[in-house]
Amino acid sequence: MRMRAAYPVVLLLFSASAVAHGPHVHGKGELEITIQGAAIRGAFRTPMESLLGFEHLP
Repeated sequence: MRMRAAYPVVLLLFSASAVAHGPHVHGKGELEITIQGAAIRGAFRTPMESLLGFEHLP
């Protein structure tokens, strides 16, 4: 009987931690462009596995 009562509590704990982390995303990158006077700077950030492949070629 104790296990039956503890089961919903355990499920609730695991579901709360899954929602707290947000979605799992692949292939996401960020491009930042800054213009200051005559100078233009750019930065591109992405995981290397998105460019080179992880489990298979991109």
